[in-house]
Amino acid sequence: MQRINLLKSYLIIFAFFSCVLSTFAQAKNVATCSVAEPPKLRGFFLGQTPKEINKLIPDFQQAFAQKEPDEESLVVMNSVSSGIRQIKNTEFQDVQFFWHFFEGKLYFLSVDYEEFEPPNLQYFLKQTSEKTNLPFDSWKFQDKYHASMTCNGFRVEVWTGEIIGRREYKGYPSITLIDTVAEAEIKRLRDEIKRRKKAEELERIRREREKKLVLKP
Repeated sequence: MQRINLLKSYLIIFAFFSCVLSTFAQAKNVATCSVAEPPKLRGFFLGQTPKEINKLIPDFQQAFAQKEPDEESLVVMNSVSSGIRQIKNTEFQDVQFFWHFFEGKLYFLSVDYEEFEPPNLQYFLKQTSEKTNLPFDSWKFQDKYHASMTCNGFRVEVWTGEIIGRREYKGYPSITLIDTVAEAEIKRLRDEIKRRKKAEELERIRREREKKLVLKP
């Protein structure tokens, strides 16, 4: 199986999480674990600011400042630090990161492990629980390659990098942390934007129709 490139990997991850988010939205994000605080991944944590991350990755704050807020996604930064390998820190030599910020704070963190190859999802979950102190019994299987855990205020997603029905593709195993409070607020704002745009479009159509009814002799 071939390794898919980084962009395709992200698109697949995004599609996967979109389906998972829909499932959890229907379940109203019922907590399945009693862990109060989300774990850290390679020193990064939910709620972290670009300034705090800058202590681990020089020039990160500058890169963040160059990103313009996107009204549609309400995500200020959505990128992978391709230069992270140049940092003389062995903690970052085998991974790639996806950072998503909302209102200046990290609400979505995904870590792709390039050198870790779990033989199966069960093994990956056991390793994750041991390293992060997350309760192993709280994992919920989405399919043979995906599992998730919902706690109070955050969710954890684990993916082996494989896709059902697409044996020709192989992504990197990943762990993702999501702030569910920020996620819910983003959904609310997105829905608000959609409603506003729909109202604006309906008003535009109404004006166009009225204009056609006016005779200009």
